[in-house]
Amino acid sequence: LKTPQRTEAGAAAAASAAPEGPKAPGAAATSEQNAGAQSQWWSSRWRARPSAARDPVKAKTYLEIACEQGHAPACHNLAVMFKLGDTNVPADPTQHEKYATRTRELVKAAGAMQGLEVV
Repeated sequence: LKTPQRTEAGAAAAASAAPEGPKAPGAAATSEQNAGAQSQWWSSRWRARPSAARDPVKAKTYLEIACEQGHAPACHNLAVMFKLGDTNVPADPTQHEKYATRTRELVKAAGAMQGLEVV
């Protein structure tokens, strides 16, 4: 399948048409920061793929960077990692609650998934 090319004019039109949602304290403020958070999250996912050698400590590092930049899925993955524990990453109820709370804040600020319980 061919991916359609985005032109600068098309990207500018899409950006101007998109409504700006509420910003949470500490949430990513610019598209560059969002891109960085997405990149860190995908990097952690790539490192956790079955064909690669697992490195939960390195994945945790990338997830922490993405979470600090306001990426809710990264915060959620950290909450799960600290709830269950992983190789060389012990379960830590305090860290679990910290990242679960951050996930809830980001989801609420985005106005998404209302009624979904974050564990």
